[in-house]
Amino acid sequence: MVMGFLVLWSVLVLLVSSGVETLTMLALSWEVFPLVLILIPFWYRRKLRIYRDCFIDILNKNCT
Repeated sequence: MVMGFLVLWSVLVLLVSSGVETLTMLALSWEVFPLVLILIPFWYRRKLRIYRDCFIDILNKNCT
């Protein structure tokens, strides 16, 4: 799905403009967009660990 979006977006951008700046922007987007999608689960995992630790602390305080 990501590849389809990037291909469709690239074709539309190249139809509108085809300068050096456009090609640079497309190359940057082909590198950054998948990288962000790879890093999102790591960010969520970190947030989940923080939530888990907080939840365990709350349970321990209520049990003692």
